[in-house]
Amino acid sequence: MTATGVWIVDAQTHQGTLEVRRSGGLFSPRIERLYIGGRDKSSLLDGLAGQVDAVRTVLAAVSADVPVRGALCFVGTELPWFGSSIAGIPLVGRRGLAKLLKQPGGLAPDDRAALAAYLEGRFIPA
Repeated sequence: MTATGVWIVDAQTHQGTLEVRRSGGLFSPRIERLYIGGRDKSSLLDGLAGQVDAVRTVLAAVSADVPVRGALCFVGTELPWFGSSIAGIPLVGRRGLAKLLKQPGGLAPDDRAALAAYLEGRFIPA
């Protein structure tokens, strides 16, 4: 829970270089795939999307209009120098995650605490 809303962070430990491969575009659908160490790891995006949807559903049940976003945080993975994202999902390391979560926003501390307590009662901690 941050000033900018709820962040779902999926921490990953993979060895190798992270790469986002994009194809298609002008006359065909744009396709983005996530590769780490030469292996297709795009399924990580599906897992994160499911977690984000679950939190959005729980918050929608109480009409909480709070942004819910996801991020993939990598440890032991070689990330691109200038950061990267895929399908709007940030691909960050520990430092990049800290910077992302510290951004200013409009969610007051009391509201963050109330939302955190509400979500804690509905999800099992990892």
